[in-house]
Amino acid sequence: MFRLMKELADILRKKRHRRGAIDFDFPESKIILNEKGRAVDICPRERNAATKIIEDFMLMANETVAEDYCWQEMPFLYRTHDKPDEEKMKRLATFINNFGYTMRVPGGVIHPKEVQKLLDKVEGSPRRR
Repeated sequence: MFRLMKELADILRKKRHRRGAIDFDFPESKIILNEKGRAVDICPRERNAATKIIEDFMLMANETVAEDYCWQEMPFLYRTHDKPDEEKMKRLATFINNFGYTMRVPGGVIHPKEVQKLLDKVEGSPRRR
């Protein structure tokens, strides 16, 4: 059953990627606290297959509920993200160009697929290895 769950999670992730979703699967940190609640160390937090499966299923559940309420034309509370500032996006495009990367920002407007393409390029860059 777990293999099927992983297979389904992989399919869901690929579908989101094709729709232009940004993959925020970056290394995370875990802060270690002492008995007084003070930070004493920071170490990498490993994300295993189970964590990814749960996240993928939670995203799908959220999308399913939102779509259902939308079709029913029922009031629904949901979170939205502000559009990135046009001037900041233009400055980012200029900045990354200095490192040999490009990003299309027509009129300062950027599509999430452009951000994901940039992340994919940086991830595969020999400079990061």
